[in-house]
Amino acid sequence: LSFGGLSRREALQAAGAAAAVTLGVQSASADAQGEPTVAFVKNLPRVMKLQDAVDKGDLKAVLRGEKDFKRLNTYWRNDPQAFKYMRDLSEELLDAAYEGKTDQVKTLYTKYVSKKEIQVINSLPPPPAGKAVTLGSYAA
Repeated sequence: LSFGGLSRREALQAAGAAAAVTLGVQSASADAQGEPTVAFVKNLPRVMKLQDAVDKGDLKAVLRGEKDFKRLNTYWRNDPQAFKYMRDLSEELLDAAYEGKTDQVKTLYTKYVSKKEIQVINSLPPPPAGKAVTLGSYAA
């Protein structure tokens, strides 16, 4: 059996390569639409607001922020090593909160928010008064 002069194996390899290219284009298209920026715009402020809860030892509030950590982690999804690091760090933080380990939560939260990208965003100057500038504007 031949597929346009290709053996079955060659035809399957060509189909696999075409599928990989198509999936790569979809991923690149999603990035071009700003999905990593959306992860920061929507979820970084929520995670940063947990600082008060962490400082007070309000572990229930920290646990309520689980979805915010998970959504913010998607910012790093195109960098598998960084994504795994942030995902594992947030899971460890949430596990410590569940187990009532306040000091460990404080340490892990500090480590989480000290990630370079978070530090850069948090160090941006405030927008000018009366201007409609958002975090998304900085990413443009």
